[in-house]
Formats: sequence, C-alpha cells, structure tokens
Amino acid sequence: MTGVRKYGYLGAIVATLALGACVDEEIVYRDKPLFEDPPQAAVGFLGYSNVEQKQTTCGNCHAGQQVAWKESAHADAWASLKTSDHAADTCNDCHTVSALGNKDASTGLLAYAATKDARYEDVQCESCHGAGLSHVQDPSAVQPKASILASETGTNGCGECHTDAHHPFVGEWEQSRHAHVDSHVGDRIVANWATESSPSGCGTCHEGKIALKNLFGVTSEFEEQGTQGQTLVGITCSVCHDPHGNGNPAQLRKVANSREAATNLCFQCHNRGARPTGGTSRNYPHAAQGPTIFGEIGWLPPGFTTDVITGTHSSEANEGLCATCHLANFTVTDKATGAFTMSTTGHLFKALPCLDATTGVPSGDESCQMSQRSFKGCVGSGCHGSEASARGATIAVESRLTTLSIELKRLVDLAKIKVPGDWKSDQTVTPLEGADFNANIFGLEGSGLHGDFSRGVHNPFLIEALLNSSITYIKQYYQVQ
Repeated sequence: MTGVRKYGYLGAIVATLALGACVDEEIVYRDKPLFEDPPQAAVGFLGYSNVEQKQTTCGNCHAGQQVAWKESAHADAWASLKTSDHAADTCNDCHTVSALGNKDASTGLLAYAATKDARYEDVQCESCHGAGLSHVQDPSAVQPKASILASETGTNGCGECHTDAHHPFVGEWEQSRHAHVDSHVGDRIVANWATESSPSGCGTCHEGKIALKNLFGVTSEFEEQGTQGQTLVGITCSVCHDPHGNGNPAQLRKVANSREAATNLCFQCHNRGARPTGGTSRNYPHAAQGPTIFGEIGWLPPGFTTDVITGTHSSEANEGLCATCHLANFTVTDKATGAFTMSTTGHLFKALPCLDATTGVPSGDESCQMSQRSFKGCVGSGCHGSEASARGATIAVESRLTTLSIELKRLVDLAKIKVPGDWKSDQTVTPLEGADFNANIFGLEGSGLHGDFSRGVHNPFLIEALLNSSITYIKQYYQVQ
C-alpha cells in the first residue's frame, strides 16, 4: 500500500481563447496523498500531517475532535516540557506519542521513542487509540478504540502518565469511591441492567459507561462499551474529563464552579434526594450535597422560615464551590528533612483527608481523628483564616449537630411507638417521617450509614436550624418528651 488514495482534488486550468470569447475549460485531475507513509520504525503510527499547524493525520477526517484537542493541554505537551526548568529525556514518553498510555505498547519502542521525529511530539490521538495506519488503509475494517479504564499498574490509559510524586492523579483516584462500583450497587446493576442503566437508574452515577451516555451524551465508541453488566467500570478519568478536549478548564465535561445545577459537573450526581418522599424504605438524603450547600434540603416543619439558609461555602467567597475543598492540592514535604515528598492533587475527593502519621501524605482512610486530618482546603475556601480555626469550627459543629440529632432520633423513636400509623404507611410525608429525615441529614452520632458530619459542614446553619425546629415541633405534635 502506497498510502495514496486517488480522487479529484484540484481542478481547472482555464485557457482563455480570446478576450470576450468563450472559455474552454480542461479539468486536470491529480492525486493527493491522503496520508504519508510513516517511517518503518514507527510501527504504523502516523502522527502529525503538519507539525507547524499541529494538524494530526487523524484530524484530517475527525475534524471536530481535532479542533477541540488543539486547544487542550495534550496538544501543548511537548512545548510545555521543553520550556519548563526540569525537562529530561525520561519525561519524553509522557509528552509524545510513545508507549506510555498507549494500547499498542506491546510493540516496544514506537513512534517518537523509535524515530525522534517531530511528527510524534505532543500527546496526540494515537497516544490513546494506538497506531492509525491500518485504520486509514481500511476504515470500515479497523476501528482503533481507546479504553476508558485507568490504573497506576495498568498497561495503558491515563494512569501511566498521570501518576508519580509530582502529579499522582490516578494513584489518588484509585483510593477514592469514584474508582469502584460498590458491590451492593454493582450487583443491582448487573441483575437489572435495563432498568439500572436508564437515566433514573443507579448506574447513571455509579457506573462509568452508563454515566458517559446518560449524563454527557457520549456516543463515541470505546473498548468497554457494550459489555453491559459483564464489566462494570467506576467513574474513571474520562467520565469527568473529555480526552479530546472541549474548551473547559482541565478538559472537564462541565465546569466545576457553576452555581447552576445543569452546568455544574459535580451536581450532575451530587444533586439528588434532598427531600423526603414518603412510603419508602429510604428515608435519608442521597447524594444531596448540592442542595445542602445552597440551603434546599430537608423537611421544613410547619412554621419554619421559608428563607433559604446558606453559608460561606456556597457564597461568592468560595469561588470553586465543591472543588475548593474536595480537590485541595498542596505539597507534602518530609517531616524530618523538609525535602519534597509529593504534590497531592486532591483526587481522593476528600475535603478533610486523613494524613499518614509518619509521612503526612493524604490517604483514603476515614478512621483517623480530627487532629490527623488536613484542613488546607478550608483555608482556600475563604471561610477560615487557618487550618487550626477550621478544625476548631468543625469540631464545634460536629458536637452540636451530634447532640441535636441524637435528641431528635430519641423523640422520633418515642413517636413511632405512640403513633405507629404515621411511620411509612403511604406516600404522605408525615411529621414523624420528616423529622427522621432531618436527623439523617447529619447522621446519628456523626457516623451514620447515610449521613456524616461532613454533610453538617456543608451547611451547618441550615442543619442546626432544621434539627432545632424539628425537635420543637415533634414534641408539640406528638406530645412526647
């Protein structure tokens, strides 16, 4: 195969026979190469068709992806390395079309590593999709699909480059709940795929393939697509980040700082179950962090103020909203020597991550005490002047809300005995059910299954007001003490 496809590309040589006379046109066809054969050492990788214009060979047909990708950091990977103060040959494989991250890595040295040709600089389409030569030779027969999986120890994907001490995105993400489909949810998705993969099903926010389709309308093909319940995928990098680029910061599919639920990335999932519905075994908030910070959660006891109660966490002072606290990044240094240890990226998604007692590195552990947690994100939110003040405020909030939620739970239990018909008998939300829902916003003793003290921190003013008002109303309505 010569890499030349013949088609009418350039037309006309016009011969004017005489001024004002007829025009005789002769159409001269000539061949235009659809792609240039790559160097033999590149093992089928095509790279750029025009290095100066950053025009990838793939982008000659996939024009939409080319335009978006060109504005992404991937398209500037080589220049950003070379203009940095730490460029080294060991960095090249993550800033070019090479083996790292590549589905065709088994071929050994490839593309830039094999040729040192500028046509393979930057992180191009083939960095994830693999070699494109077979596809352009016969597009209908060969479809080089990329994978949406991510792993620090995998053989391809984001984890091979977006990891190490300087940018441990994937290493941190693997410790987060986003990385895994919880078994009780996964079993339900597998057993009821048709229902659970629908927009109203659990899979929309718990399984990566379903989330891509239902939340973001992604219809382009990838390797794991179509496996249904056979292979469940967590909320991987490419669920939140568009690998092709889209003009948003960090290539996010939606922005993280929007105050509108429809355009906020986090609120695509964390914006549900904010009000009790009645007649269900679930009587607790579910993924209601968005409504909580904006003061739109809970059962409102009769007489409760209709004014929305919010705090600094949702104010303009906290420009980054969820990301300010849940994606806090900072540098960790060795406690003894002060030498660099790592730059945490916040991809544990923990607002108050536990820190390793020896190294100070954030971990996915949730069992540590307040004194062992990082409060750096709280300082960045504009709410607190120091980690110490944020820690003190959190401890005070947890103490107050724990006391109030325990008291409300006690009253609810008494009312259940006194008026059993008011407990989950129909679709009507009774005061008993509403009060129980409010107690569960915080979670019994700060460690309930469906709520924890962090929900209180999302909006302590509102939660405290709801608990106090619920206690007062339940005492009066059910005559319990």
